[in-house]
Amino acid sequence: MMHAQTKSGLGNTLLGVKWRFFEDERQDFEVATYPQLEFNNPSHSVERGLVERGTRLLLPVEIAKKLGPIDVNPELGYWFVQRGRDEFFVGTAVGRRVASRLELLAETYSIGSAEERETTFGFGATIALNQSIRAMLMAGRSVTGASNQPTFIGYGGIQFVIESQSSDKADVNTGRRNNPDNFLKPCGCELHVLNSALAKTP
Repeated sequence: MMHAQTKSGLGNTLLGVKWRFFEDERQDFEVATYPQLEFNNPSHSVERGLVERGTRLLLPVEIAKKLGPIDVNPELGYWFVQRGRDEFFVGTAVGRRVASRLELLAETYSIGSAEERETTFGFGATIALNQSIRAMLMAGRSVTGASNQPTFIGYGGIQFVIESQSSDKADVNTGRRNNPDNFLKPCGCELHVLNSALAKTP
């Protein structure tokens, strides 16, 4: 009996800026855009089939809503691919903070074209190492529409976050921001750099 071989290596680097352009603190509701540039690292991950060769740009819109202790984050976006076909992206992540520095997550997302899509279901955690550095872990299954063959995916990464808050502070009594033009006023901006390691088993 032959066992599937696990492939592992350094993943791509993601460089992104997350801008929350609408925030309702009383309803625990946010809308943000999160452009991300993904590029290869000088490793053999492309040859191993872990990542695609070339640079990709993601332009997404994200919604964040708190339902009691649960955070729900649906997302929709479009990947511009340097070498290959552009792709649509849709996904949802659900999380719950179980400790001051630990959040548990469940996520599902689908990426691809109308002809072929890859859907992934996973569970993971985010650990705040300090105010600017987070460790991210995920494990799950990915299914490609063409082959319908499940693939195990393991993921670990370090995320660096630099956050800049708007000077438009919320009123402590009403929860509203002082600027009435709240929808157009930047509520906060974060610079994200993510480096990761991947493992896949067919």
